[in-house]
Amino acid sequence: MTTRPAPKPGVNLADQRGSEGAPPRIIHYLHPGAMVVSSRPMEVKTILGSCVTVCLWDPGTKIGGANHFLLPTPTEQVRGRLRHGPSAIEALVDKMEKYGANVNDLRAHVAGGSAIIEGLTQSIGNLGQRNRDAALDELRNRRIPVLSVHCGGSTGRKLYFHTDTGHVEVILL
Repeated sequence: MTTRPAPKPGVNLADQRGSEGAPPRIIHYLHPGAMVVSSRPMEVKTILGSCVTVCLWDPGTKIGGANHFLLPTPTEQVRGRLRHGPSAIEALVDKMEKYGANVNDLRAHVAGGSAIIEGLTQSIGNLGQRNRDAALDELRNRRIPVLSVHCGGSTGRKLYFHTDTGHVEVILL
């Protein structure tokens, strides 16, 4: 995972689609509470605060996928399988397996988990840290190696993930 500086005005990061001769990447914006899996070259991008994105990649099949979850555990107020850490990771692993990825070969990147709202941190604890911990615990339980973690701090992040190469870039906002 690399961190790159904020782009210069007028630079379209979506145009940076890989090396010459590589197939063009589909661009996909990943919304909170959603996931995407692709067997074709795709650039997944999302914005993160206290939410966490887990990017999974199978180097053998070049299948990649990502989720964007909001909470570490289910609550009465927020429902939906993709909105909570462990169930969002389970859904991502299941979908990648359906696309043909070998679950034993998966590699992970984890990003997000900032403490961007001080008042919220004081009232319920550090939600971003709890989200990060939920992701890392679930990946450890599934024995999926984590290649990089870009979490914490008090600023948001913009994440770019290339599903065909497993490459992740993060811009601090």
